[in-house]
Amino acid sequence: MKTQNVLMALMAACLISAAVTYWAVRGTQSQVKPAAVSSYALPDAAVPQAAPVPAAMPPKPALSREQVDTLFGVPADIRQNKTVEAFIKAMQEQPPFAGPGTRGYPVVVAQEGQYEKAMQLAEKWIQDYPDSADAYYMQAWIFARTGNYEAAVQVCNAMLAKGPDFGKLRYLLVWINARRQQYDAALKACDEALAAEPVNFGLYYGKGRILDVLGRNDEALAAYSRAIELKADFDDAYLFRGLLYTVLGQYEKAINDQKEAVRLNKYDPAGYLGLGLIYDQIGDYTQAVEQMKNAIMLGSLASRTTAAKQPLTAGIGINDALIYNKIGLLYLKLELYDDARAAFQDSIVTGPPTADAYRGLSLAYWMLGAKDAALENCKILERLDAQGATAVAELINQ
Repeated sequence: MKTQNVLMALMAACLISAAVTYWAVRGTQSQVKPAAVSSYALPDAAVPQAAPVPAAMPPKPALSREQVDTLFGVPADIRQNKTVEAFIKAMQEQPPFAGPGTRGYPVVVAQEGQYEKAMQLAEKWIQDYPDSADAYYMQAWIFARTGNYEAAVQVCNAMLAKGPDFGKLRYLLVWINARRQQYDAALKACDEALAAEPVNFGLYYGKGRILDVLGRNDEALAAYSRAIELKADFDDAYLFRGLLYTVLGQYEKAINDQKEAVRLNKYDPAGYLGLGLIYDQIGDYTQAVEQMKNAIMLGSLASRTTAAKQPLTAGIGINDALIYNKIGLLYLKLELYDDARAAFQDSIVTGPPTADAYRGLSLAYWMLGAKDAALENCKILERLDAQGATAVAELINQ
């Protein structure tokens, strides 16, 4: 059972400008191993080129980590939890896949926003395999994803009336209620489904996700754990439980869960991003960069098999540009300014450009001694964030 495609709102305070959509790549994952972190060449288009760095440049004190946070407008005490919570919220929007058959090509097409084509594929699936629970599951999910909840519920109820072979549609019915923010109805539907299928690991996982959204943390952890007891290789359950442990500040447990999610599905970018968020939270910025770069590599490579050839945005629902911003910010804290410059430039090339990208470029160029390039990017920043541009310009001109 996989939840595919994450976030157009992820980096909520660290990256600000979020834009999310979660799990589409998991059904089309690339068979390329994650690379170890290394310096990567990035295009230099769309931004002013750095002026030559003077051979003898007066020493400049490094930006402190606190100073970086302040310039990015993100108080350190709320930065990480808001980031992780935004990631979880975005993933909660995605479909709960009740088995391998529900991760088919229509999912990829729908997650790319081609709902009409996805529905045609689902209807063809039903025509060719009229007794396939997966086909109806896909049809109902597309109805729900496009806001036609009544049609989605009708499909689920009609198929459930046919007998136990269509039991997985109970799981989708729970999610539909949750998506409509009718959480009490969702929990009731989940408990009714569990009464009929008391050892259904997917239903416990779905219940955990609903309880997670409601902030009932202990109950959510218990539900995720029960799902794992029933299915020891349930990587999604480890992923979500690990994210909840991250929010709760139980970092050792969070790391263990995310590493287990990666071990079970090493070609899924979400586990690596989950690890990156934890390492960022505990201040291990080098590890955070490595894991986030692994996530980008896997998401981008996997997306090459999809019709739209989209980047990580289509994979785990997080805009590549926002992750590059995050990587650039981490490089600023590591005092690796040329790497930071490259990451922020790649964010702009990947797009859509954000204020954080130009903020980061201004700072990186300034720390590299290229004041003119820093000020040029600060002028662009002014159009996106006038107040932030003033703070950066004051620093550059001091």
